[in-house]
Amino acid sequence: MIYYFLIFIYLMFCMTRVVSKYNTLYLELYLLVTLIFLSTFRSFGVGADTLVYLMFFQDFPNLFNFDFDYLAHIEIGFRFFLATIKIFTHSEEFFLFLSSAFCIIPVYLGLKKLKLEYALVGLFFYFLIFFINYPNSVIRQGISMGLFVLSLPYMRDRQHFMVLLLGAISSLFHTTGFIIFLCYIFTFFEYKKALTITLLFSFVSFFLYKFNVLQYLIFNYIGSGYEEVYTVQFSEDTSLSQYLYRVAVAFLIGFLIFRVDNDFYKKLFLFYLMGFFVYIALSDNNLLAARFNMFFRMLELVLIPYALTCIRDYRYRLFFFIVFFSVFLLFFIKSVNIPYNQYRFSDFI
Repeated sequence: MIYYFLIFIYLMFCMTRVVSKYNTLYLELYLLVTLIFLSTFRSFGVGADTLVYLMFFQDFPNLFNFDFDYLAHIEIGFRFFLATIKIFTHSEEFFLFLSSAFCIIPVYLGLKKLKLEYALVGLFFYFLIFFINYPNSVIRQGISMGLFVLSLPYMRDRQHFMVLLLGAISSLFHTTGFIIFLCYIFTFFEYKKALTITLLFSFVSFFLYKFNVLQYLIFNYIGSGYEEVYTVQFSEDTSLSQYLYRVAVAFLIGFLIFRVDNDFYKKLFLFYLMGFFVYIALSDNNLLAARFNMFFRMLELVLIPYALTCIRDYRYRLFFFIVFFSVFLLFFIKSVNIPYNQYRFSDFI
């Protein structure tokens, strides 16, 4: 399978990079282009929501005939995105190409602007964790999440306008983009205050879970149009293995991050933990919990490469890289083995 061939090749490159220093720019660009290509030219039957998005695209009028009432439950930014493309082309492949590029390229730009030494590792882990379910399916949130990573270097440098701009654009593509604003506010707290807030929220999350407070707010005030989807079509509870998977990843990252002397990345980890507590609060509905939690999990692409750079001994760096890879590979295998995620080239080719 094409995915596993790509994993094997980049596993070798990443392991080599973790133990020795060499320029990976061309490898990063090749992986970036490859992922966009694979997402663009997959069969239209690949991805849970692909056919729905293609229907939106084909039925949506162009920008000069914009209809504010059509697909009114979809965020306005994504509707303008569809309408703008329709000015130039009706090509479904071009729509998938732009959608995939807007999901993946901001992630890579964010990693590079943060000047992470192991940007290749971050991009590789994006492939394992997010590629199957976001550029290939949940496009709106995939774009929004990519902009989250791109906003992080601007948060670090306190460039307010750029953070607000990226947060606004992200929110116009998917409602969860408001998390960017929450993250930026969180970074202004002193580390000890941020830690206190995180601990308090950990207790509050169990109250929210017990009384389904977040679900009530989401379905009644934020996203009422999606209640049937989440409560009828996808209503399963969160399993013990899903809890354990997230706990294991959080523990590994925390073990490394708390050993470094950088408050910005420590606060990002605490914000990442708050995403896990949101997951707990919404865990009566696993799909809803995952949609929110996966936004926070984009921080793994930043926190892990940064943590690896802080490990001086290359043998320990390699060990932790292999541990993270093994955990993420299990997640990838589970996702890719779902029938509608199994890769097939498009008939276009």
